[in-house]
Amino acid sequence: MSNAKRPGLKFCLQVAQALDVSPVLVLQLAGHLPEDSPLVLEIIEIVRSLPPDKHQALLHYLRYHFGTEPADAILREAIDLLNALPPDKRREALNYLRYLKGAKS
Repeated sequence: MSNAKRPGLKFCLQVAQALDVSPVLVLQLAGHLPEDSPLVLEIIEIVRSLPPDKHQALLHYLRYHFGTEPADAILREAIDLLNALPPDKRREALNYLRYLKGAKS
């Protein structure tokens, strides 16, 4: 191993900004952070390929799917969505929720 000095954090962040790449990638290459597995990198690329308006929905899905989304946050979002619907669609949504409640899996 050589006696080469590791580039500083500030320098790494400036390089990332200048090259318009992820600061995490530059910090990993410089040895400040552990490298991600190929699977994690693939997931990151998939997320980056999504339109920005889909990021929040994906985050909610992942949190819900893996049980890390607080139940009250899900309820708040459901209430907000219901309130945004026109009255006739609210009734339709409520009927669908009742249907889902009855459809035990």
